[in-house]
Amino acid sequence: MLIKIADGKVSAVHGGDSHDYSILDMRAIFETTIQYLDSNFKGSSYMEGSGAFDHSIVSAMWELGGNQELLDTYRNALADHGMSDKMIAPAVRLTTSDVAASGANLYPMLLCDSGNRTISLGSPIKLAHTGGANLVQFMGNLRMLCSRYQDAVADMTKLMDIEIRNPLNCLKLVMKRIGIRKKLINEVAEMFENQNGTDACTAHDLYFAINEACFFAACEGMQGHGIISLEEQVTRALALNWKEYDVNFIYTIYRFIYLYIYNIQCYTLFYNKLYGLPQKFLTCMPDFPMQPVILLCRLTAGFQIRALVAVILYSLL
Repeated sequence: MLIKIADGKVSAVHGGDSHDYSILDMRAIFETTIQYLDSNFKGSSYMEGSGAFDHSIVSAMWELGGNQELLDTYRNALADHGMSDKMIAPAVRLTTSDVAASGANLYPMLLCDSGNRTISLGSPIKLAHTGGANLVQFMGNLRMLCSRYQDAVADMTKLMDIEIRNPLNCLKLVMKRIGIRKKLINEVAEMFENQNGTDACTAHDLYFAINEACFFAACEGMQGHGIISLEEQVTRALALNWKEYDVNFIYTIYRFIYLYIYNIQCYTLFYNKLYGLPQKFLTCMPDFPMQPVILLCRLTAGFQIRALVAVILYSLL
């Protein structure tokens, strides 16, 4: 068993052997990162003010300003699509922890010219505190940075070819799908509408807008582990099929009503089979086809709970 004591207090307790929890010394992780970047990414520099730490995690960012070739393919794609180049430089964020909240994780990022905002470029290269993790494995992850940038740039380039005809609806639905809270969704949507209007755009434009959620969250006081977790949420949007969320307002309302009725039907039939329900409820239940709804979209817990409550209340009448 390993016990970490900080400031005279027990801050973490880890059980098992080295395969259950492996110590990754934070000082050694940061020194290794600095040495590797200095040797392999000429012109890299620590970004002042990017350091953050709390009881569970430590984070810092480096600008890879001398390695613009990492973005050559991306810049060419922007030019081919007639999009403005807002990039300053590639960057990398390192986060680590000695309380198992985070392994030694490397996040490929982009720096933008709008107030040094950052854009997350997909999933981090992670090394967890398990399986005998050590500095040799972390060095192997550092060597993967270039290939990870190439993969990330390819994913970003694909977004430029996805036309979105209903940007505000798509923006809100995608952000809801990846778990962004409603207040941030509304703030990002309002900003996007003020800057771009409601004309058709690309998924690339929307992904840039979604990254602003981290800025709004920071303005509200979120920091450290919260911001890093939010950035990881944002990157989930890269794996979505954006066209599924490109729907107009009328379709959204129709889907809500359709799913709501479908859930009521399902729960009504289920409860009737188990306990029986008043005949007046069964006779007035709408007759909607079932199979097409399953293909329409997935059921959510919110719909299920509301439908269940509706069935119970109506059965008591």
